[in-house]
Amino acid sequence: MQPVRRSRDAVVAVARARGYDLIQRETDTGNLVWTWRSADGHPQPSFLTRVQAIAYMGEHLSRVAA
Repeated sequence: MQPVRRSRDAVVAVARARGYDLIQRETDTGNLVWTWRSADGHPQPSFLTRVQAIAYMGEHLSRVAA
């Protein structure tokens, strides 16, 4: 079964509906990264680009829905 492909905006919308917010933050070393913040507070990986963060969440949502 093929995973469902969603547009970037759709991935962000579905993620928000499931309690995730995509934020850009500065690390202790001054680098800007994109991170998904979850409502339950579980740590999430950080990404150098917004596109990478959305691709990760798209894959994560596909795994959770399967």
